[in-house]
Amino acid sequence: MIRIAAVLVLFLSSVSLFAQDPGVRFVTELRPTRYLVRSEISFTVAVPRPGAVVELDVPGEILSVHSDCIRSSPVRCTVSPSTDFVWVSTKVDAAGTYTATTRLITPSGTDPANDRDTWTIEVVDAPSLSVAARSYRYDPGTAADVSVSFYNFGGVARDVVLTMTLPEDGTFTGRPAEECEVAAKSIVCRYEELPDLAARYLTVQVVTPDRLEGGTVPFEVSIAASVADFDPEDDRAAAVIDVLRNLVVDNTNDEGAGSLRQALLDTQQFCATASLCRIVFRIPGAGEEGRFVIRPRSELPPVQGNVAIDGATQTRFAGDTNPDGPEVVIDGSQAPPARGLILGGPSCEMYVTDLAIVNFDGPGLEAYRGPFHYTDCRYFLFPNTVVSGSRFTGNYRGIAVTGPGYVTIRDNVISGNVRAGVFANGSWRVDIVRNRITGNGASGIFLNPDNPNLFQGAIVEENVISGNGEWGIARTFTGDARIRRNSIFGNRYLAVDAGLDFETPNAARDDAWSTNIPNKPMLLSAHYDAATGKTRVHGRLDSETHAGVSTFAIDFYASDSLSGAGQAEMAQWLAVHVLPANGGHASFSVDLEGDFRGRSITATNTRWHIVGWDESVHDTSEPGNALIVH
Repeated sequence: MIRIAAVLVLFLSSVSLFAQDPGVRFVTELRPTRYLVRSEISFTVAVPRPGAVVELDVPGEILSVHSDCIRSSPVRCTVSPSTDFVWVSTKVDAAGTYTATTRLITPSGTDPANDRDTWTIEVVDAPSLSVAARSYRYDPGTAADVSVSFYNFGGVARDVVLTMTLPEDGTFTGRPAEECEVAAKSIVCRYEELPDLAARYLTVQVVTPDRLEGGTVPFEVSIAASVADFDPEDDRAAAVIDVLRNLVVDNTNDEGAGSLRQALLDTQQFCATASLCRIVFRIPGAGEEGRFVIRPRSELPPVQGNVAIDGATQTRFAGDTNPDGPEVVIDGSQAPPARGLILGGPSCEMYVTDLAIVNFDGPGLEAYRGPFHYTDCRYFLFPNTVVSGSRFTGNYRGIAVTGPGYVTIRDNVISGNVRAGVFANGSWRVDIVRNRITGNGASGIFLNPDNPNLFQGAIVEENVISGNGEWGIARTFTGDARIRRNSIFGNRYLAVDAGLDFETPNAARDDAWSTNIPNKPMLLSAHYDAATGKTRVHGRLDSETHAGVSTFAIDFYASDSLSGAGQAEMAQWLAVHVLPANGGHASFSVDLEGDFRGRSITATNTRWHIVGWDESVHDTSEPGNALIVH
């Protein structure tokens, strides 16, 4: 229960008040007449006309008054023309029955009998207990946590009993606290007292039923004390433990029961609701030199609904039989022109982890997603699609991302694909973090987000991007891309290119709201100072702010050489230097720790500005000119 009493603000028409001459009156409709000791009580009074002067004689300590009132005893209010009510908020420290009085001083109405009103309230010194429970989702037959919180917002509660039950499935395990007694289907916790404003928290473990079809486990909790509770309605609560449906792949066949194809077909039947399904691998045997290779002979069905495909479950089932990579391999060498895994259709969440996807004539993984509404999702998740811990090799493209949704690609190896390693075209938001993207035939990453002026289009950070046939990162001018702290080297062309035009000249007026990317920093000199052991770099930035809210992060990178086309590389991130909002046209000098003589130094400009719904959007320039450190 919330201690602060609700305030009913009633706006009344001055015209109707004149016609009915209601006089002054407490507004008590739908308001409680019973309060806790030391809770806030608000006395709201309807006043017949602007300019009226009223007095309110109210019990307890005055906490606050309406802006038209003088804090006195009694409170005096002169009602302004813009309102027809006043209020006083108080606190009463002792139990009892109290009367508040208000009277109209001037101008009086035509009926003096209603120029005065009284309101009687009861203040009680009683406990006010409240309980809540919350859980998440778990695999069948595993230990699930339920968080239980309980509070007292009133007088001291004595002989408190907290009772937790599993009315249907599941089994309690473990003892959450010394005060608790545990049985298979119930836990009872006893406390001598809970003082006012006391809060307690417990984590209760429940073993979920071992059923592959998943479902839910209801959980109930209640609290009681020796004295009747002030507000018993929140003395009970319920939670639901989600048990994930598991679809088991137990062979490497292309079709039939236990195949990956059948599991993907089953996702379309069982996984369209808000609950998550998992595709798990339990393939017996030794595999092909420790790898369990699935060779589709036609394109696999799209993944639909809320699905997690977890290749690490094979490792847990049979051990680390392939130390060089994931145990489960999906090999497209026997399929006609086809994509590998297809994450399609509306969905609250999708996950692909610890798989090797190789040799497809289309992308190894394509996330095209369909339109969806987060209000339909049981859990509000950002990102809502995650591809992690996997290998994408020998495909036409490694990963292709299109359509709405928030996709994170992290901790993968994406190498040796015919075209781009990651191809994000028409995507809303994609985060590409901590991947190794090497040796792809086109660019390591191609970015063309289709969500300008809404929120951050892409974040590319902490990746190794090397040896690719075109640019390290190629991007269009659409949307905003934050590109920082990567290691980009050994690619054919520029480390980061906007517009696929090899180099974009700095604009004469670099407007923060334009479709162009920010201007790049220009480095003027770089030399090593043996006395300090630091490399000093001088440069200049000419980039526009927007309404004084932009800031500029200048990231410095060192490389052993230039790209194959003689352009700047970004092999080693060194440091960041932040220029303030008014520093868009400024010279800078930065001391970098270390001796970088003989190596080339370059820098990028990442500008922060306000776009649409997101006030922390960042956009990164191409790298500026490269200087050899002397």
